[in-house]
Amino acid sequence: MPSSQPATLRLADQEEAFTVSDKIALGELQMRTDVAKNIMKLFVTTNIFVLVLLLLIFSIDIYFMTRNLIGAGDRIVTENVLMALLGATTVQVGTIMVSISAYLFPRRQTGDEE
Repeated sequence: MPSSQPATLRLADQEEAFTVSDKIALGELQMRTDVAKNIMKLFVTTNIFVLVLLLLIFSIDIYFMTRNLIGAGDRIVTENVLMALLGATTVQVGTIMVSISAYLFPRRQTGDEE
């Protein structure tokens, strides 16, 4: 009959059997998992912030246009502004993700090392 306990509980019960290098490897795995989750949170949070900011500026544009304070050609939010902000945000956070990921998750050596 399979155990209904999560794998983490079974590992905790067998912790005495782990060597120091096993414990270090498990700690590094947990650290890498936490950093990967934080990188994704940063990416999502940054993009949400930019979208909220764009919506706020767009609503200001709509307000001014409905009051005839500015013409349609005088808007702040144009298609060029949208493309520039979204593109720059994606590139910046993507660069951060690649840099941190390359450091935390190095490629395996393909050699004679054992």
